[in-house]
Amino acid sequence: MSSEEQARILRMVSEGKISAGEGAGLLDALQPEGPPEQSMHPQVQSQVRHGGAFHTVPGPMPPSPELSRRSLVIHISEGGDSKVNVRIPLGLARAAGRFIPRQAQEYLDNYGIDLKELLNDLGNSLVEGPLIEIDDDEDSVRIAVE
Repeated sequence: MSSEEQARILRMVSEGKISAGEGAGLLDALQPEGPPEQSMHPQVQSQVRHGGAFHTVPGPMPPSPELSRRSLVIHISEGGDSKVNVRIPLGLARAAGRFIPRQAQEYLDNYGIDLKELLNDLGNSLVEGPLIEIDDDEDSVRIAVE
């Protein structure tokens, strides 16, 4: 899949033209077919000093299936009204935090929440459940991994 196709799908999700789930399905559908080991383990070349020959070794392991099935959920309400309700596949949120809808980013900024930092701190952890919960009168912010 080209980075242009990927960016287009992510843009459609951020603009609300398609849901995060539909975007994830499209991204999965555009993955090249082939043996799983070839697509999941990029190959890198490493030079071995013995005889100066090059040997191909497996690249980094892909995220676990448990990690790739989870979603980042952001729910913000003010005055009892839902203002932001976003569900994004966790891997997509990490890779493209800038594609989180602008309105959601603005509300998080108003509450002093740095989503990029939060996602970096989360890393590849298998943590699930609420990450941040703020309740103030009729206003609330909830960020969770489900």
